[in-house]
Amino acid sequence: MMIDLPDPDATRFQWGQSVVAATDLYNDGSFLNAPEDHLLVVEGGPGEIVQIGLHEQTRQPCLLYTSWRSL
Repeated sequence: MMIDLPDPDATRFQWGQSVVAATDLYNDGSFLNAPEDHLLVVEGGPGEIVQIGLHEQTRQPCLLYTSWRSL
């Protein structure tokens, strides 16, 4: 579940910010348009932050990333 951060400045990433994948990103089964374990984005692939939430137990930001191109 995505929730609002208590402090919008608590993360260094912002909605709409351009980013690159720090590692290869594989489908964990939550992306229905590709088989599970399918490579979705290669390391260094461009994208942007589309949602920011908070992991309730650890109080760590959770970032949802979308790729600008598909493999």
